[in-house]
Amino acid sequence: MLKDLALLQKNRLSSLPPSTLSDQPPPSSLELNLAAKVQDQLQSQISHFAKPGDLISSPVIHSAVGLNEEDLDLLNEFFTPGTV
Repeated sequence: MLKDLALLQKNRLSSLPPSTLSDQPPPSSLELNLAAKVQDQLQSQISHFAKPGDLISSPVIHSAVGLNEEDLDLLNEFFTPGTV
């Protein structure tokens, strides 16, 4: 499945380049369906072997979305367990 997707993408992206990048042909429906199947299978395999907390920690996620400890303290004042 991965080899088929790689071949489809290589063929599309290796074609003669358009005059502008915005004119690049979009992926075909076959390529989109195959990419979705690969994504679903990868997600299924990862979730079967590892929990989200095994892959990334809460502080890393908080940092990625721009939250710091002070923000979390402020949010905890408004959203306490059992009140929502």
